[in-house]
Amino acid sequence: GKSGQIPHATTQPRSILGEAVGRSPSCLEYLGYGEMEDRTAVPREVKKKHGIAVCILGMPHYVIRLVEMSGRHTPSCSVHLVLDPSWLTREGNQLFLQRSITFDSEDCIYNSFKTPIKVTYFINLMTPAASDELMDCTSLEVGLCCPQSSSKELEFVTNDKLWTRLLMARDGVGVPQTTAFAFKPTNPYAEILVNALPILHLTDEDRNGKELPPRLKEAVNVFLPTLNCNRVVVKPSGPLWHSCRGVTFHRIEDSTAICGAVFDLLKQIDAGDAILVEEFLPSMPWQTLRPPRAIPVVAATMPVPIVPAEPAEILLEAEARWQKDQPPTQTTEALDVVEYQFRIRANVVNTKLGPKTLFLGCSVGLQSQPINGPGSFACSFEVCMLQWGMTQQQTVAVRQLVEKECERAMASILEGEKVHFKSANPQAQSDMLGFDVILCQKSTAFVPYIIETNDHDSITVVQHLITQNPSLGTPLLLGWYDTMFDRSQRYLMEEAWLLVIGPGGSTKMWVWERVRSLGVHLIFMDAAENHILRDKCDVYIQIPGMDDHSRDAEHVDTIVKKFHETGINIGGCLTVWEDCVVLQAMVAEKLDVRNRNPVSAHRTAKFKANYSSALTKDTPVSPLCGPTELLAVSSKLLLTEQDMEEALRTVHLPAVLKL
Repeated sequence: GKSGQIPHATTQPRSILGEAVGRSPSCLEYLGYGEMEDRTAVPREVKKKHGIAVCILGMPHYVIRLVEMSGRHTPSCSVHLVLDPSWLTREGNQLFLQRSITFDSEDCIYNSFKTPIKVTYFINLMTPAASDELMDCTSLEVGLCCPQSSSKELEFVTNDKLWTRLLMARDGVGVPQTTAFAFKPTNPYAEILVNALPILHLTDEDRNGKELPPRLKEAVNVFLPTLNCNRVVVKPSGPLWHSCRGVTFHRIEDSTAICGAVFDLLKQIDAGDAILVEEFLPSMPWQTLRPPRAIPVVAATMPVPIVPAEPAEILLEAEARWQKDQPPTQTTEALDVVEYQFRIRANVVNTKLGPKTLFLGCSVGLQSQPINGPGSFACSFEVCMLQWGMTQQQTVAVRQLVEKECERAMASILEGEKVHFKSANPQAQSDMLGFDVILCQKSTAFVPYIIETNDHDSITVVQHLITQNPSLGTPLLLGWYDTMFDRSQRYLMEEAWLLVIGPGGSTKMWVWERVRSLGVHLIFMDAAENHILRDKCDVYIQIPGMDDHSRDAEHVDTIVKKFHETGINIGGCLTVWEDCVVLQAMVAEKLDVRNRNPVSAHRTAKFKANYSSALTKDTPVSPLCGPTELLAVSSKLLLTEQDMEEALRTVHLPAVLKL
């Protein structure tokens, strides 16, 4: 193809690839790149056969910023954007890259690979839920053995507002008071008992009737008197109900409109979806701004304005459009003044040390409508808190409070995934989630309430935040990449064999326990017949006399012969015992496995006199590094008694005597 163009795949049934290709040039131009460099004519040979390869299958305008940032902050060719499933191939339960788009520090590159690259982490954004049912590429992910950020099954879990709310409420995370209506539920709501969150199961009989089911009306009328608020929110729950779709606000005394909104949604939702009726939570404190132009602080502090007009004007226009689009049953409060509220978005990543909040941002909108992209404007958490009158000390305290609550929420959801779902994709887990938080004021305390959880939407929000302020890219993405790379490395190590020459003593026991917990198989070789760590490996081979390192050359032949008798293919050879450093390097060289340094370097470093002599030799001097003799201390090799007298003259006391 021509530079900057990608040939259309023949296996894609829809025209999504054409749309993706059409959007790519504008995305690249926005990021400051020129045309995409097409290198597919000469397939690329990747040097690292077992390197990390993160694959993101999705549309460029959703994720291209994430891939672009990876070219600056991660190893070369480690994060790949795939626009078409035909660029991927399956071999058994493994996935391989044939083509991809990558970035380096200067260029956007369209690659083809001479030898397909093994995918070590898969993000599929071409699922029905992630693409609004435009695409379904879930067949690629079924049964994969590589780690995944989510899966088709998990999308029906993490995007189920009722299920995630049950998990969070059970573990004491703040959520709105709620009553729920589940239509032919598929998730095990009954296994999570939360008395404060009643659920009414609805059937086709309830849905197909022309009149409001009496038991639905009864459930609403029982719930409303328990609330201490002036409005309620009616919202649908399910993987396709995102971006505030179907959300309506109602005065609490208007039970007829509330029941009507529930009944209308019941006719639209799919089996497994649900409807929530919840208390309306105002952000603290309710900020009344008059006139509308009294909020330039928020807009002026934004790194890159999203829109050129005044935020208040944007919100008032959105309010008019929203009111116009509401059905006749919708009732909203007429506001004489412009009243605003804010919503906090927290992006939390599942790290190897547990959930960690990467970012807090805010969206500001009118109280009379849901806070969503077109009807709100974004700003940093600190700027929003400043606009709402918080001190710096309060802002720090609230940040810590919100982060802790969202991390608890993610821990609850992850635990729910492990306990209640046996997915067809056992390697899939929620590695990044977005939480929408309303911060309320109860007396003199600030209380965060989590109103929604999002999965694929979190990636889009990250891209928008980085586009507004590129400086956020490093803290936002490196935390997420760390999780991707950690899971990739674990995947690459699974079932690998490691030869250990000299496994050390009891102090190294925890090391080998940890290594085996990662799925690595161990072969220990040592001189002792009954070694203390013998039960910490898969294969133990005694090499008599191996601790006599004057005979290392002889021991190498014995070790290699014994190893070949096992018939095992190893991925590496190492030692944790200082005395065995040279022997290990000789074995690695003989077996032709990867080793960090040649034998000569290990031999020089092992013998202290040779090491000191190497440092004091003439070495090239660069502007960044001085002569290596600056790293050496005065020393003298002692071979005779006379050498001691000379050492006392050249090496001043106190001194250290070493073997």
